Amino acid sequence: MKRIATFLGILSVAAAAWFVAQNEGPPNLLSAAVAQEPPPSLNYSHVEIPYFQAWMSSGHADLNSEAFVHWQGDDPPLVPARCGACHSSAGHADFLGLDGSAFGSVEEASEAGVLQCSTCHNEVNSQRTEVTLPSGMVASDLGTEVSCVTCHSGRESGLSVERAVEGFGEDDVMPDQGFINIHYAAAAATNLGSDGNGGYQYEGMTYEPTFEHVESFSTCQSCHDPHTLEVQVDTCASCHRNIETTEDLRTIRMRGSGVDYDGDGNSRTGIAVEVDNLRYLLMDALQAYSSEVVGSAIVYDSGAYPYWFVDTNSDGLATPDEANFGNQYRSWTPRLLKAAYNYQAVYKDLGGYAHNPKYQIQLLHDSIMDLASAMGGSGQALPRPGDAGDESAVLAQASYDQESTLSLMPALDTSNTS
Repeated sequence: MKRIATFLGILSVAAAAWFVAQNEGPPNLLSAAVAQEPPPSLNYSHVEIPYFQAWMSSGHADLNSEAFVHWQGDDPPLVPARCGACHSSAGHADFLGLDGSAFGSVEEASEAGVLQCSTCHNEVNSQRTEVTLPSGMVASDLGTEVSCVTCHSGRESGLSVERAVEGFGEDDVMPDQGFINIHYAAAAATNLGSDGNGGYQYEGMTYEPTFEHVESFSTCQSCHDPHTLEVQVDTCASCHRNIETTEDLRTIRMRGSGVDYDGDGNSRTGIAVEVDNLRYLLMDALQAYSSEVVGSAIVYDSGAYPYWFVDTNSDGLATPDEANFGNQYRSWTPRLLKAAYNYQAVYKDLGGYAHNPKYQIQLLHDSIMDLASAMGGSGQALPRPGDAGDESAVLAQASYDQESTLSLMPALDTSNTS
């Protein structure tokens, strides 16, 4: 019964919700959600809340998600104010000013808990039409996606990197500089492209602005179910052929993009594969630059904070003894930090190939070429979206020997076609 009461506590402030109990007394409601494995015998058929079952299946309701249990080992187990706006329903209410505080900031730590109905459905969000991104850019004329953009814009921007590297030579090691992390699932920042400046944008280069897709599919809820958060594949299939599962989405490639961006000789793969392969090439360039130019090899672990570590045995793989906070990478040069930031910005938005593929390809391409320019190679450059009409796009000034990098390509997945 304690587990049942604890779980029901997450519903205590749900908007427009009510309980209809059958042969039961009033529920015992608690204020915080605690990570647990829900007993399989629980039956919520007596709970009548709009979209309740859909929400129950979503990541927003996952009691065991790291996004909500990360702080449970702390004393006290509270979500810090800097994280509360998106990792606590109470913290988000604070951010919106629903608790009587000022709008746009979280004043104090809050109890952990999943995101509830009232997190998105409340009188403040119903009136909001704009969100300020970490870059300072204001996304305006928003509708119901205002809640999505609030928490899926990242915590940093390309301007954060620009400020950090100011005053240093491109290949100078910056004392006491740590990695700058855009955060996770920054889909809105990707979608807004150069307008949002989520990625580091290299001087003198042009970048894809907001990706509009098509008129009837231009908001978060156009493609994602707002309660399960899943992509509504059937809507994609209304325009894209042979789409039946979410994995099939990776095979999509529009006819106007017949360019071999990753240099593997295949321009018929889904655009998601082009993005993935460029990301692999960027990792190769990051590791080559760190060893050859900086003199301290770098390795990456996507699940270990702060993600970039010293590759003590120079094997290119993050081992458990390397991927720990005490071994974090500290030999950042401006050139290396820019490229690593872009790598993370692309990697942590797993649906970026749909949110704004050109922007992601541009960030990866420019990062590869900038690192390559410091290694003194020579050779043909990779094509870049937006340059010379795409089809014949090459950077004439590029001086990068791609032989070692492109040798990775046969091992990469180039089987998806559309």
